[in-house]
Amino acid sequence: PLDYLVESLLAPAAKVKENYHSKVILDKEGRLITGIPVRETSEAVTLRDAEDRLVTVAKSQIDEVKDGRSLMPDGLVDPLTRQELVDLVAFLSQLGKVGSDFVLPPRRLVRRWEALLATPQAANRLRRTSFDTAATDDPELTWKSVYSRVAGDLPLAELPVLSAALRVAPSGSPTSFVRFAVEVSTPGRVHLVVGAPQGLTLWVDGRPTPLAGRTTPLDLTTGLHRLTLAVDHALHPPSLTVEVADVPGSPAQFQLVGGK
Repeated sequence: PLDYLVESLLAPAAKVKENYHSKVILDKEGRLITGIPVRETSEAVTLRDAEDRLVTVAKSQIDEVKDGRSLMPDGLVDPLTRQELVDLVAFLSQLGKVGSDFVLPPRRLVRRWEALLATPQAANRLRRTSFDTAATDDPELTWKSVYSRVAGDLPLAELPVLSAALRVAPSGSPTSFVRFAVEVSTPGRVHLVVGAPQGLTLWVDGRPTPLAGRTTPLDLTTGLHRLTLAVDHALHPPSLTVEVADVPGSPAQFQLVGGK
């Protein structure tokens, strides 16, 4: 309901939905830990904090526990104009409704990415080495979280760009680097499906991996795998869409890593 959405945005602690009530723990060192309870054992309590991190506190270290308020901060929508607030509420009211423009497709589309920031350090590092460095944990590179839209597409215009002025891309084209992770519980073959392969370069766990058109088969072992893409803005369409799909007959079991 619209009135519920408006109240939740303007006064997030007024009514907290079930399973979203937080706890505040004071430990014996005087630290306050606030989060939503995720699990509890005889020895420890695990909370999910406002940064989407799991924090586990040993019960032997807990001094006091109190009920908390909503993790959503007050004043979050204060910077919005009246029209922006109206648009936000209209979007939220339609999100997920059958027949609306904001229904999540029943596909495993990549929605949470990390984008390489276009810092002088990153530009210098890639210029001195190669694009392969972007697929490593090089300390000179800084990444930030970015997110696809409801339909699953990631607008290139919103990505940091390592421009021709920095002389990074061999072609001289503006280039962005993004990456995402896949957690595999049962090994097997999966399909990496891209909306358009033009202007894309792929690395899987740091290894250059040629794209086989729109659909590329990947054999993934158990564990966490990181896939990195270089996107040439001059060759690729204005948005990037990537899906990790099941392969008929493959035993692979996996999930895309989400969160913040």
